[in-house]
Amino acid sequence: MKAKRTFLLLANEHEARFFENDGPGHGLTELGGMKHGEPVRYADIPGRSQGSGGMARHGFDRAASEREQGRAAFAVEVLEAVKQFWDDGRFDQFIMSASPKMLGELRSDLSADMRKVLLGDKDKDLLKLAPLDLPAHFDDMIVF
Repeated sequence: MKAKRTFLLLANEHEARFFENDGPGHGLTELGGMKHGEPVRYADIPGRSQGSGGMARHGFDRAASEREQGRAAFAVEVLEAVKQFWDDGRFDQFIMSASPKMLGELRSDLSADMRKVLLGDKDKDLLKLAPLDLPAHFDDMIVF
């Protein structure tokens, strides 16, 4: 039986790293990563509107902070990169680990096809760890 190839995504709001495992005994190989570019600058406060037929002016609520918008945009970029690895046939299943808020963004933007091959996820920022230290954090999901 052929071993399943597993893709590992580590991410936070500013950076993502990609790894692969070709089966038990093969460890992790780093495939690369990406960093979030310069944040998009928006107006510091939402605008205002003139009410019709009167002098009243109404302020708009802030839909999301710049940080939330940046996190959401980066999550989409990261998942597009993961999808490219999937389309290239690089893995059979994948695991992701990210800081809690980033993991929420990744989960909400994950396509139905990718959900089917998601083995599991962890709400932990493991980006600063060396590749040799990572398997211990996922030994409940996969044998490295």
